[in-house]
Amino acid sequence: MKAMIASDLITARKALLQMFGICIFVSIFMIWGTDSMAAGIAATVAMMVMLGMLNLAGYDEMNGWQAFRLTLPISRSQVVWGRYASIALVGIASAIAAIALGFAILLVAAALPADTVPQGFAWNAENAEAVPAAAFLSLFVLLAAAALSLPLIMRFGVTKGTRWLPVVIVMVMAAGIVLSRYLGIDIEEVLGGPLAALGPWGVGALGALLAVALYVASAALSVRLYRKREL
Repeated sequence: MKAMIASDLITARKALLQMFGICIFVSIFMIWGTDSMAAGIAATVAMMVMLGMLNLAGYDEMNGWQAFRLTLPISRSQVVWGRYASIALVGIASAIAAIALGFAILLVAAALPADTVPQGFAWNAENAEAVPAAAFLSLFVLLAAAALSLPLIMRFGVTKGTRWLPVVIVMVMAAGIVLSRYLGIDIEEVLGGPLAALGPWGVGALGALLAVALYVASAALSVRLYRKREL
């Protein structure tokens, strides 16, 4: 699995550095346009994780690399677990880079005259807290999104898999709505009390645990699907 992770990171290194350069400008414009530091930081993490995942999946289909890789002493199970680990590492690195970017923007803005700095760039407690909160919240949301996307990509490839993804998302949402109505369950009423009791940090920790659990379960499913795929 280490060989798979090293291969992925070497492959994606140049593209990720280029994407982060683009994310710097996107983040600044997002903060400026929405007047929200959290929006810019979340956009940076989202772009890095999703584009990194699609870049790696797209490279698999170039020049027969995916089929050639299986002739090496790497099992299909190691390929899948290595790919999931690579994307998780990209996500963690993206969150850390986004936090560094956010505080760098705040420091630069703090050196400017106060009346020239929009609220989204201002150095204050709200923006300082929003930087790490937005980075890690978006990371866990993106891990959950990757958990839905990767089984389809591992089974069908990035081109066909991304076509099926919207269908799966809509079906999952529709099934949840229909089931809750059929059983007469008010989701807001059922979850509202316990979530309010947990508080913001408790809800965040619970969301992180659920995202990680979903990600690991998705990897286990992808192993089964990838073993059946003909390359």
